[in-house]
Amino acid sequence: MSTEFNRFETSKRGYDPEAVERELKALNSELVRLREQYADTAEELKETRSNLEQTQRKLDSTTAPNFASLGAEAAELLIRAENSARELEEAASSQAAALLAEANDQAAKLLENAEQQYQEQMGAAERRAARQVAAAKHEAELLTANSRIEAKERIQSAELEVARIRGQAATEVAAIKTTAKREVEKVKAELASKVASQEYTTLDKLGIENAAKELAVAELEAQLATRRKKAEEEYLDLHNKAVAETQGYLESAKKDLSSLKKTISTIRLEIQALEMEASQAQGRILQEARKQAEAIAHKADLEAAETLALARQKALETEKAAKVRVNEIENKVKSSELYLKKLRSLLSSIDQLED
Repeated sequence: MSTEFNRFETSKRGYDPEAVERELKALNSELVRLREQYADTAEELKETRSNLEQTQRKLDSTTAPNFASLGAEAAELLIRAENSARELEEAASSQAAALLAEANDQAAKLLENAEQQYQEQMGAAERRAARQVAAAKHEAELLTANSRIEAKERIQSAELEVARIRGQAATEVAAIKTTAKREVEKVKAELASKVASQEYTTLDKLGIENAAKELAVAELEAQLATRRKKAEEEYLDLHNKAVAETQGYLESAKKDLSSLKKTISTIRLEIQALEMEASQAQGRILQEARKQAEAIAHKADLEAAETLALARQKALETEKAAKVRVNEIENKVKSSELYLKKLRSLLSSIDQLED
């Protein structure tokens, strides 16, 4: 570039050649830059025209206005948002109904299990009590029968003993009578011997004989009375012993029966206690089942309410997002219109410049 300016002739008068040369160089550089910028601008203008023509062709090929398209898309978004919200709410309602049904089923099962457990406990208690009462009654019947048999045997044994004593007494009485008869005969023989020896007179003999007879009879009667009294005392003693033993067995049987009655009463009290305990257990089980059922139902209600709240919130968010999307589309349309307006203005300015 400097060779172009060296052809000027230098002079001592006028401007400084170096300053003029610097200015010319600066102007030359600016001109080059403007040419390059013009080339870039021309290229950009060419691209802009091409884009504008494409955009215009797209606009010309559009059958419906952009606002109609915007309305359809926005309506579709809103419809989809409403459908999504309705589906979410229906799903939440179905889930809540399922939770409530499950809670009701669990509560029913708990109540059924409690009732079954109560029936099983009551049945077991009744069977156990029936076995105990039957065993006690059987034992009482055995004791009563054994006591009666033993008392009867005791009475029979006492009667046999009395008969034996009576027989023995009769034998002894017969022996005493035989002995007394022999004694009388002996006395008679002695008296006869004395009479034969003529020791006494006839009257005296008769008196002695009568006296001997009376004495022998008196002794015999005394012995018989003694034997009879002894036999009666032994019989009475044996009878009293038999009666006492029988009474003892009867008293023992009565005590056993009283003990059995107490046992039966105790068993009945135990049965009542078991029934009361079973009833209380049933009450506790039913109360616990009701609490669990209420807790399950409450939990299901909370979950259902939470699910519905989440569904409504999600529906609102979906609707809000749809509205935001519609606003974005509207803004894009407005931006496109503004961009087209600017492009038309730029094209108009370029056309004016070219003209």
